[in-house]
Amino acid sequence: MKIEEFYEYVKENILSYLPKEYQEYMVELDKKHSINQTVVYGIILKPVGSRIAPVLRLDGVYEQYKNSPIQEVERCMPIIAANFLQVIRQDNFDCLEEDIIKQINSMEYIKDNICFRLINAEMNKEFLKNRPHRMIAGLAVIYYIHLEDKDDKLSSIDITYDYLNNRFSELGEEQLFSFAKKNTPILCPVKISDLDSLVMSMIVKGQWQHDVEEVLEVWQASSSKMLVLTNSNGVYGATTMLYPGVLEILKQELGEFVILPSSVDEVLIVRMQPKQKISGLKDMIEEINANTELVPKKKLLSNEIFTITPDGSSFEILPIEGD
Repeated sequence: MKIEEFYEYVKENILSYLPKEYQEYMVELDKKHSINQTVVYGIILKPVGSRIAPVLRLDGVYEQYKNSPIQEVERCMPIIAANFLQVIRQDNFDCLEEDIIKQINSMEYIKDNICFRLINAEMNKEFLKNRPHRMIAGLAVIYYIHLEDKDDKLSSIDITYDYLNNRFSELGEEQLFSFAKKNTPILCPVKISDLDSLVMSMIVKGQWQHDVEEVLEVWQASSSKMLVLTNSNGVYGATTMLYPGVLEILKQELGEFVILPSSVDEVLIVRMQPKQKISGLKDMIEEINANTELVPKKKLLSNEIFTITPDGSSFEILPIEGD
């Protein structure tokens, strides 16, 4: 059974696995075109007349079903029903719906919660047509509204031209970028980890999160030549390249370095060594990105190598000449 068929089956049968009070709920299949020409599926379960409802992503359950020696979707339904009940009962969506509507219609709220993300521009031409964005080194900066965290769950709403035209037509891309440049480092703080000496520490102690300077001090004493640059939640962490001061601090502490775009979630900072061949690094990036088991299509960011701009404020593509 393919993934869309799996979701269709869940849509048609989920109510029979839920208590009586949910039998009048509406069930919808949510199918959205996402970044990098991918499709994301979900199931929406909501009371009649409700404007906002949770979208349950079942890709993890589908993978279990697909990898099971006995592929019976009926075995998955009690698990899916339990997931629905947990989401609905814990989050109290009657109150949450009212809160979200207030937030997304309040200029006072959104100006402090507009954030940005980085995605591949070439792969997302259609996706970008309805989204205000700007181009940086072959990547597109897009915007979203960070909603208040509920039990450490990440929630957001994409900013599209439709959204702006219906609510805040006075907001332009320059203002969005200005708000996002201030808000994103606060709401999604930078996180830097050493690929070498800190890996075991992170495994043993959990996510290790410190100030930039503190991690760099430890790294200078280690043998590693590579850092992972991301954010505190590890989602769209490549955007930390845009945070004010981050690349400048790296430049001051490390000297020459290049940026390898390992995925939309993080980039690798590689301190350059004498006579090191850049072309070899580019070949490595292209080879890794071509392997969808290592980098799923929806996570791919770029095949280019980046470097800090001369003024230290941003990044640009590093030209690859004969080594």
